[in-house]
Amino acid sequence: MNSEIPKVFFVCPGIGHIHRGYETFTRQCFDALSSKTQIRARLFKGAGANDQLETAIPILRRTRLIARLAGRAVLRNGYDIEQFSFAIGLIPFLRREQPDIVFFSDRELGLLLWQWRKRSSAKFKLLFSNGSPAPPPFDRWDHVHQVSPEHYQTALSAGVKPEMQSLIPYGYEVPKPDAILTPEEKRVLRAQLGLPANRIIALSVGAISTAHKRMDYVVREISSVPSPRPFLLLMGQSAGSDTQKILALADTLLGQDGYRFMSVPPEKIGDYYKVADLFVLASLKEGFGRVLLEAMSFGLPCIAHDHATAGYILGKDGYLADLREKGTLAASIHQILKNKEDLGIRIARNREIENRFSWNSLSPYYLDMLCRVASGKGTNPNSLYSEERVGLTSSVAN
Repeated sequence: MNSEIPKVFFVCPGIGHIHRGYETFTRQCFDALSSKTQIRARLFKGAGANDQLETAIPILRRTRLIARLAGRAVLRNGYDIEQFSFAIGLIPFLRREQPDIVFFSDRELGLLLWQWRKRSSAKFKLLFSNGSPAPPPFDRWDHVHQVSPEHYQTALSAGVKPEMQSLIPYGYEVPKPDAILTPEEKRVLRAQLGLPANRIIALSVGAISTAHKRMDYVVREISSVPSPRPFLLLMGQSAGSDTQKILALADTLLGQDGYRFMSVPPEKIGDYYKVADLFVLASLKEGFGRVLLEAMSFGLPCIAHDHATAGYILGKDGYLADLREKGTLAASIHQILKNKEDLGIRIARNREIENRFSWNSLSPYYLDMLCRVASGKGTNPNSLYSEERVGLTSSVAN
């Protein structure tokens, strides 16, 4: 604890068995920062191989029957049981290694660590990465990492002091421009993936649900696009019976040859971004919307609901519309198809994301935040992330 170089625990129970925003962010953040000399980084995860810097803690996984049954017995859910089992497994490492900071995204885990810290002699600081986002107050955390100006301003308006929070967007491992394929390269890869060679492919990534990602709305809107309408590719985790209802709807409205539902490992999803022609995110609110970064980095034109955080990510390079309304998504798709974008525009999108959201651009800001939190200095307003500092220049116009 007294070393001049702060020791930082990156903790995320879902790494190794869940693939979503928290897990991807924590994994990539650790990978980007662990070799830096300004901090001493350790990663604690729920599954995977161990090495000198990474430790997998045995947990009751949220998806397993035993966790769901245990949760039901105490009027909680499998996720809560997973978080509790992870916290119990983490405590011996906290005692032995005495980190300066615990950097976390799972709020339930943070609450458990806060409660244990109150009852022990531990001195580590709790740094909450607010990707959900959770609303203020944040009186149990020592510092809050805000990923969007919208949520940063909301906290300021609620009385959270500027020095208690840092505004730094999620970083992303941006592919090289050669990941954006020519039409012929697309046809070859589509054949390998078993996808239609000559149809427009609309891609939507996320939990196949009605409540948040609103995949049922996507299906209905695609079905209303005049022939030849796009082929719909739905990629993400199943939400059980909700997913089955959406797939039944797609069978009825699109036909079995008009869509596909798939779930693939994270290392494979890039191929599907490469062969798509446009991307749709129909959720009305997002903590950040990391999939928009992914889609833009592969050069895809993106359609999203017109809310502040989506606008922040896409800027004038995206297609924002009121996706609460019937027909607006279909109209946006029609606009994209009419524009007939060339390869240069798609490469420009990739470069835009590289400038604004790559780990190369953002790592210095994360390191500054971690060092300041460890020292107790709080945020220096002059060191806050700003797009001017990473050379933001809008180079794509609709």
